[in-house]
Amino acid sequence: MTQKPLFSPHFAKRLNLNQAEMLEVIDKVIRAYDLGQLISAEGIEVGYEDVNVILKTTKGKYLLKILIDFILKKPRSTADSQRYVETMESFRADGIALPRLYLVTSGSSDEESTTYLLQQQVPHNTEPVWMLVMEFFEGTDFIEQPPTTEDMKAVAKYLVKINQSKLKRQPIYDPWQPHYLDRSHQESESLIKEPTKKLVEEVLEKFNKIDQKQLPKSVIHADFMRNNLLKNNQGEYCLLDFGVVNAGPRLSDLAVFLAGFCMDSDDSLVKNRMAYQTGLAAYDQGIDLTDYEKEHLGTMVQAAYACFYLPALYEKMVENNQTEENDYWIRLGEAGLIMTKEMEL
Repeated sequence: MTQKPLFSPHFAKRLNLNQAEMLEVIDKVIRAYDLGQLISAEGIEVGYEDVNVILKTTKGKYLLKILIDFILKKPRSTADSQRYVETMESFRADGIALPRLYLVTSGSSDEESTTYLLQQQVPHNTEPVWMLVMEFFEGTDFIEQPPTTEDMKAVAKYLVKINQSKLKRQPIYDPWQPHYLDRSHQESESLIKEPTKKLVEEVLEKFNKIDQKQLPKSVIHADFMRNNLLKNNQGEYCLLDFGVVNAGPRLSDLAVFLAGFCMDSDDSLVKNRMAYQTGLAAYDQGIDLTDYEKEHLGTMVQAAYACFYLPALYEKMVENNQTEENDYWIRLGEAGLIMTKEMEL
């Protein structure tokens, strides 16, 4: 196979493995899922949770996902790993486009027909690690190819299905989520410099006037953005990453979608107003927002940009995350705060 490094040292910290150790893990995965002979492996460093590796074998192309809790920074628990699979299967049943999971084929006949998850004990980790293999969707994300109006309308329908899901999920704290702006701000307040500090404080003042109890709750994807949605040459879509799916205000999910998928600070204010209205109208066709939600949506979108900026700043200054991706979120958050203030949301 190729000798190209699987991942950078920062990425390797997620599992505390070097390349040789990672290749040993991959070899066990390939045998367990009967994927053929390994040709190449490449780590995907986009995203903050999980260890994702593209596997090219004699049987095809696959995505290996090693499940890591991005908040606790350790392997996901058994229950959390099972919830991950349950979430994917439930969303698939609801008609949401997402990758197909592969069954483990080694072991007893019962295991062959019932489990997608493989557990391994790996070096430098006191807890066993759960992993799964899914089909690799050949598509382009919407960071590389910005969405059209039709993309916004089509993708909004998937968000509606998620927010209407009958899954039972508990809220989890996530500093990237707009409904946790107050807490996210407390964690990073000392790191913020002017003029961004003033912009964040202006949003926080408006945010604190929202009565969170009046916001209807639902299952939320919590990361419904350009980097987690793909489109192929046939016009098919694919939704990725379900590690932070939980329960929260549906308005928070909508705000992240508008800020992180529809709008673009590199575009004109006129174009961004159109993108905002397009995404909102498409979502509102499936879910009738309350007057209170509509009143505070603009503030929640601003909070979304603040929550792109704040945890990324924390990652950079405290966790020493110097990656290009992390800098991207800092820039996106700052630019979005400036843009939405000019738009007077």
